[in-house]
Amino acid sequence: MSVRDGRSKMRTQAYTLIEMVVVCVIVMLAVALVVPRIGGGSKRMGAERALSAFREAYGETAMRARATGKPLALVLQPEEKLFQVVDDVVVLDKDWHPTLLQAETGAEGKAAILPGASSYPVPEGVEWTELPDFTDGYDGIAYVFYPDGEAMGPEIAWTMFDRSYRLIMDSVLGKATILEEEK
Repeated sequence: MSVRDGRSKMRTQAYTLIEMVVVCVIVMLAVALVVPRIGGGSKRMGAERALSAFREAYGETAMRARATGKPLALVLQPEEKLFQVVDDVVVLDKDWHPTLLQAETGAEGKAAILPGASSYPVPEGVEWTELPDFTDGYDGIAYVFYPDGEAMGPEIAWTMFDRSYRLIMDSVLGKATILEEEK
């Protein structure tokens, strides 16, 4: 075997400097694209968890009002960072009377029809930007849900995780819609 044959085998097995630079550039581009998505994922997941908590509070209260036949209020207490469920709602129409459903009792004697929570915490990171005056007899901002599916309540706005949101209550459908606002 000659020296020349040995050198040609070494050249085919070794990488050139240009090949190594190209590989390093590709790896750096991949890292530059992936790292911001991973870092921003925790904020995005936190925002989704918070929005789910809002939807849960409004949705469960509306469902309980329909299931029990009694109007319920979900009262936002911004200072305490709490949503409180209130069941002694003042009905403005004197002719309307709720049809009370008999709640089936479970083993512990509690109502089996959607017992639900009596309060819901406001998620961490929420900063209120637009709240209406609450002088409607409640200790906070009230969203009232009726057994026929209707609801009423004001618009509110907040920011969290560098994003702005607005909650709009559809009074006919009894649904709270959360919209993300453009910056």
